[in-house]
Amino acid sequence: MTETPKTSMNQIYKILLLEDDEILGQTLEEYFFQKKYSCHWVKSIKQADELLKDNIFHLLLLDLNLPDGKSINIAKRILQQDEFKNDPTPIIFISAQADPEARLSILEMGAYDVIHKPFTLKELLIKIERVLSGSHFLKKLQQTYQYGSLSIHFSRYQVIDGQGNTHHLNHKECSILKLLHDQLDLVVTRDKIIEEIWGEEAFPSTRTVDNYIVNLRKWCETDQTKSLQIHSIRGVGYKLTYIKP
Repeated sequence: MTETPKTSMNQIYKILLLEDDEILGQTLEEYFFQKKYSCHWVKSIKQADELLKDNIFHLLLLDLNLPDGKSINIAKRILQQDEFKNDPTPIIFISAQADPEARLSILEMGAYDVIHKPFTLKELLIKIERVLSGSHFLKKLQQTYQYGSLSIHFSRYQVIDGQGNTHHLNHKECSILKLLHDQLDLVVTRDKIIEEIWGEEAFPSTRTVDNYIVNLRKWCETDQTKSLQIHSIRGVGYKLTYIKP
């Protein structure tokens, strides 16, 4: 059972905090809440994996060594399979060990930074604000795309339909829509969708992909101008097209 995240009305960014130390975890959760961040605090790699299946986070803050393993394996998977591969999700590690060689290997892997315990909350906040303000990944997510009466907000994982209703996207819905959006007017095969969204370790059927497309298509159809459409390419895959009304 994962922890219930604390959020604020002014929250913009979602942080996944993986920390098994109760005192430090609670302290960071409360501090981020005060600074208007949404902090999803978990205490094991298993819990982190569960959240990452269906959620997109703006930043991962990972304790390096956990009772059930090393969080570096999570980071490797995210950096390799992230749907935003050119601008991967920012990752900061927390470590009790000041090992220069280990720090170098982590940075070479693609993580943003390693911060060693003990550290001040202000120091950590400065690093987080720096990475969030300069991340190309986040700048892409923060854009709002308007198609007729439809609005797509990747940063909030939302689609506002033609009637003004807000629909919240889960991780895979947002990822599939982003993939189609990045390949606007081009055909994306079902195999490509499975490879990009599920990765090599999962084997969903093409029918699973079709079911996600059905939901995305329902929202597109609420726009009376029909300017944004998801077309089925028989035996191949899907194509997202936009015709300016």
